[in-house]
Amino acid sequence: MIGVTLVYAYFENGPMLDLQFSEWEQYKQKDRFKIIIVDDCSKRDPAIDHIRDVGIDVELYRIHNDIPWNQDGARNLAMTNAEGWCIMCDIDHVLTTGGASLYLSKVNNLNKNKYYGFNRHRINGRLINKSPPNIMSIHNDLFWSIGGYDERFCGYYGSDVNFISRLDAFAGRRIMMNNISLRMYRADDLYGATTTDYGRKGSEYHIANYPHLRKILRSNMKPIKPLNFKYDRLV
Repeated sequence: MIGVTLVYAYFENGPMLDLQFSEWEQYKQKDRFKIIIVDDCSKRDPAIDHIRDVGIDVELYRIHNDIPWNQDGARNLAMTNAEGWCIMCDIDHVLTTGGASLYLSKVNNLNKNKYYGFNRHRINGRLINKSPPNIMSIHNDLFWSIGGYDERFCGYYGSDVNFISRLDAFAGRRIMMNNISLRMYRADDLYGATTTDYGRKGSEYHIANYPHLRKILRSNMKPIKPLNFKYDRLV
């Protein structure tokens, strides 16, 4: 039976990680899941303080280098230790128990050379059809076929456009798994749901403020060797 690895980058998101564990605890086929969490140098609220046994194999890594918006590097680290089908997800989006069971029923028929997106809904049930481009189901082989994320652009919010550009050129546009919806949280739903320490739109870290970099990001350049930072495995 095909299993799946859930990949999450973490930064000061303790309450959200607690909620994730509460959901994972309810999964029906726990032996078919693996969870990889990469703590992107949290200082006040490290992920290790929230790890608990819910009957699923969990790996936790911690990056030493304090690089703003290093989600790209964190995902490279996670995917280095993953195999087969993976769901790369933001920490504030939950693959619910029902969604997990439905995904397992479909994973046997997924194309390893394609990647897949999900719908999402707010906690009040309102459906949001527009799925973020960086949340996806992707096979580990496809991820590394295009070289993973280019860490030269870590430190900027929105730098994952380079990865998506290469992925679309290699595999074509993503395929939506419309009947699987992720539950999305925002800061007004749960404290710590989203990363707030570094600015997003309008901040010095937003890639939109650097048109020359954004132009480069959209090119299909080959990424450099990944994992250009120090890290430890904690669990």
